[in-house]
Amino acid sequence: MPIKSILLVEDEEALVKILSLAFKGAGYRVLSTPKAAQAIVMCSNQKFDCILLDIKLAQGTGEMVIDGIRKPKHVNEKTPILVASGHLDTGLVKDMAGKISGVMVKPFDTEALLQRVASLCGK
Repeated sequence: MPIKSILLVEDEEALVKILSLAFKGAGYRVLSTPKAAQAIVMCSNQKFDCILLDIKLAQGTGEMVIDGIRKPKHVNEKTPILVASGHLDTGLVKDMAGKISGVMVKPFDTEALLQRVASLCGK
C-alpha cells in the first residue's frame, strides 16, 4: 500500500511540529505550509490524500485555499479537507459544508485527529 500524503496548512509552528511528528509516526508523508497562497500552489502540483487546514492563517485564509482547489479538474478537487481551527463560526461552517469533509475544533486530541484522518484517507 502506498504511503498516504497529508498537506498541513497551519501557521502555529509548535502545532505543526507536533502534528508532523504524530503523522509521520503513523506512517504518513507530511508537507506543510503556513501560507494560503503557497498551499494553493502545492495543491496544484501534487495530489494529497488529505488536507488539514486552519481557517485563520497569518497570510490568507483557509477559505482561500478551499476556493483555490475546489475547482473542476483540479488535481485535489475531491481530496478530503479537514478544517481544524479554534476560530469557527457556524455561518462559515454552513457555507463550506459541501466543500469540506469535516471540522475539528482546537484544541483537539491528537489521537482523535489521527483516527479522523485515517478514516478520510481510507487507511
